Amino acid sequence: MGHIETLKKAKELGTFLYVGIHDDATVNRHKGKNFPAMNLHERVLNVLSCKYVDEVVIGAPWCVSSDLITTLNIHVVASGSNTKMDASVEEALKHSGGVDVCADCYTIPKSLGIFTQIETTHSLTTDDVVHRLIENRLKYEKRNAKRSVKELNYLKGQKQYVAEI
Repeated sequence: MGHIETLKKAKELGTFLYVGIHDDATVNRHKGKNFPAMNLHERVLNVLSCKYVDEVVIGAPWCVSSDLITTLNIHVVASGSNTKMDASVEEALKHSGGVDVCADCYTIPKSLGIFTQIETTHSLTTDDVVHRLIENRLKYEKRNAKRSVKELNYLKGQKQYVAEI
């Protein structure tokens, strides 16, 4: 819900909305835990299905570069206000000299005066969604186990030919 709200506000800032989607390894490196919750292809399809999005940049760099800005003719770079990274993961990356480490991923857009932070009014985060998924996992497993038994029974002998009229 928060993503949709942010994308709608971002679209209102211009005429064409690119959405950068980081690859799975980059998201995991920066967010830690069990992120991303969906793989790259699932995230791309979900974002592309949003009516406010015109195009996605698959495997977008963690930090917005001047090359990306020039290549895509970007006039505004926007980010939602409730984007949170795992502080322990960020700290570990800084000390390890890891890939994609920068003090502020929006340094270049800010220096060019094209950065905008979009205030998010919804408090639901990806962490909240992941917690819900974990809490409901057993319920879904039970339901799917019952369905699996029914399907196997059907395939083993309850299957019948139904003539068309």
